[in-house]
Amino acid sequence: QVPLEFSSAAFQRRQMDRDGSFADRFKEPHVFTTSSGVRLELNQTPPSIVVSADAPPGAAVDELGTGTTVWRAAVSLARLLTSSLSHLVEGKRVLELGSGTGLAGFAAGAAGASSLLLTDLPPVLPLLRSNVSRNSFIQTTTPVVVSSFEWGLNVAPSGVDVILAADCCYHASHPVPLSRTVVASMVREDEPAERAILSCEKHDPIAHAALKRLLTEQPALAVTTLWESGDGRIEVIGVSRR
Repeated sequence: QVPLEFSSAAFQRRQMDRDGSFADRFKEPHVFTTSSGVRLELNQTPPSIVVSADAPPGAAVDELGTGTTVWRAAVSLARLLTSSLSHLVEGKRVLELGSGTGLAGFAAGAAGASSLLLTDLPPVLPLLRSNVSRNSFIQTTTPVVVSSFEWGLNVAPSGVDVILAADCCYHASHPVPLSRTVVASMVREDEPAERAILSCEKHDPIAHAALKRLLTEQPALAVTTLWESGDGRIEVIGVSRR
């Protein structure tokens, strides 16, 4: 097995953010406050993902440990879900793919979602569960379930209305399995999801374009841009049933 060290120079270069070094993220929990004053606190942990040297190409592993911290696309989506897009999740049963720390899902809960299903790969789930505990007040009005979920192999369970994903398309291997799960969940005959909201920072513009193309090619679905950052780096994509 090959441990991926977050302290390596190559890793830090790839993870460098406009807000400072990647390592600085883990000094304190990330705090997000909604416009109505709801305070969310998100634990973050340095990556400790271990990838098997025998893992097949495209295997569902988070090789950079990206699920352990809060990214800009998640913050943007959380702001929108607790303001101009709150009507899209209020009273809805919400599934979040690639939840990581859970920020987007918790924001949907703060906006009035009727239930939350937060999902990610098994190595990330302990951190996600710790944040469910840290923000337990959400569960006074919105039931929260944490579960393992692998894009491309799993579809949304029956009873999900809205699918969320934040910063889940940053590598060439992501568009196909992510779009496969979204499409399969929205076009099936038995209780299809009615909407997906995908917030993407264009770390890999080719992967981003591929995701939009794969979604747009589906005749049963309509794809729109719900919001874009001023610098054009972050796009929130809306996918709905025609």
